[in-house]
Amino acid sequence: MKRFFQFIGFVLLVGIFYLFTQSPNIHEITSEVVIAAPKDKVWAAVTDINGWAENNSAINEASGNVVLGRKLSLTMRGEEAGENGPAYDPTIVELDKGTSYRWRAKMGTELIFTNDKQFELEEVDGGTKLTHTEYFSGMLVPLMLDWFKVGVPPILAEMNAGFKATAEK
Repeated sequence: MKRFFQFIGFVLLVGIFYLFTQSPNIHEITSEVVIAAPKDKVWAAVTDINGWAENNSAINEASGNVVLGRKLSLTMRGEEAGENGPAYDPTIVELDKGTSYRWRAKMGTELIFTNDKQFELEEVDGGTKLTHTEYFSGMLVPLMLDWFKVGVPPILAEMNAGFKATAEK
């Protein structure tokens, strides 16, 4: 019996190693929107984490400040109205005030699963272009890749619509 469990453990270890080394374990999804507002108004919308739940239908609860090294607290909307979805506490890992910021959320160690979200602003004719990118990495990515491709773009578009409506008021 001991040999059986050792064998199962070995097979699992080899399988995880294979997924990590042979599968595409980094995936990026980008969404862009042009907002008819000056860059500083768009920056205010994407950094007002405390106002996200009020101004963004994809978020049920959000709190925190966009400060390098600071943690945020977010709860996404669930599938049913009024239901909470995933909750996480990302940390601001990059900040270029007025232009871009990036946060990182981890499940366990970064080897298992990491989700980075980046907001970048660029002045364009007619306003500001918001580039909103999600980066997924880690061993779980190959198992979740189909969901990322289908489920994440509508969420990014919904969030972008909220930022647009807020900044264009």
